[in-house]
Amino acid sequence: MTNAAISSKVKLGALLSVTAVALTTHASAQQMDPHAPGTVTEITGLPLGRIVGSTVTARISYWSTGPDGPMLSSSALFVPAGQPPRGGWPIVARAHGTTGIGDDCAPSRTGLDDFVSSQVDQWLALGFAVVLTDYVGLGTPGIHPYLDGPSEASSVLDAVRAARKVDVNLSNRFAAIGESQGGHATLFVANLAASYAPELDFRGAVAIVPPSNFDQLLPITATLTPPQSHEGLMRRLGFVLTGLRAARPDLNVNSYMTPLGVQVLDALEIACNGARMDELTRFSVNDLIAKPLAGTPLAAALEKTLEIPTSGYHRPIMLAHALGDELIPTTATDKLISDLRAGGANVTDKAYPTGHVDSVFASEPDTVNFTRQLFENND
Repeated sequence: MTNAAISSKVKLGALLSVTAVALTTHASAQQMDPHAPGTVTEITGLPLGRIVGSTVTARISYWSTGPDGPMLSSSALFVPAGQPPRGGWPIVARAHGTTGIGDDCAPSRTGLDDFVSSQVDQWLALGFAVVLTDYVGLGTPGIHPYLDGPSEASSVLDAVRAARKVDVNLSNRFAAIGESQGGHATLFVANLAASYAPELDFRGAVAIVPPSNFDQLLPITATLTPPQSHEGLMRRLGFVLTGLRAARPDLNVNSYMTPLGVQVLDALEIACNGARMDELTRFSVNDLIAKPLAGTPLAAALEKTLEIPTSGYHRPIMLAHALGDELIPTTATDKLISDLRAGGANVTDKAYPTGHVDSVFASEPDTVNFTRQLFENND
């Protein structure tokens, strides 16, 4: 057996010892409601890339909340080496960008890419435990309800709850960080944390290039023409429609689709980012949707799903956007920032002369500085 394999077994063994105590402590509550949000159902090892400085690594399955009630989610947990500070290790809850909606697209199943691994290394070195949710239905039963904000937020918040049940050395203080779909998720975390998980001490959020104001991306609620050409647009629309089709059978989503559109939604249920995904999402709106959506129940459901709240934020938010974003028009993000501020949110606006993906790298120093300051503030 290699040293790496021995180390992995030691880490998981130590985790399971801690977990046995933690889950026993919470057993009575779980027996009362076995589907209670944050209830841990399984702990396994991770198909890891390189992670430096973590004494505990594990994949955790836990109950969370989907569009129609309890749903299973999963996450990855990393805890720094050494003695925890007074009050326990503070937590960075990271929400990932779009990977797909099939079960094989869950990062805790596929392993972390080099960029995410380096981010985890960095937060561990700074003294933060890291929790990475997969979102409900991504790697767990059911279809992932893509860009359903409350479900995304529940997945993140319940991942923090589950992690604290697994390791008693974790603090209740946490910040949420995410890019693209994950940026969308962190905004909903910022909006819902106080009401959904009041026992947690939410410090603030970093939302990097979050999709918003979809009426500027795709005016499908008014007309199908002219066809839209934003890169990645049909990918997002296809994911949202696939999630709605599963969560809302009453909408009969297939009845709005062309035969090709139905085939694409079927394929998207199992496809992950890559060449196959590019092939599936090369079509225009008119190729996939058979009739105008204005005034239909599907249009109303799309608007409700894609709407980001613009009031009810009580903690600081850093919103990073890319001036050369090829996926999200700057006008959409400018409107989001304006609306959030008008609603009373404390928003730090950071703009970078990059494209969508590169904004994650460009924003990293500001993300670290902003997040560390959240924990230095004791109010």
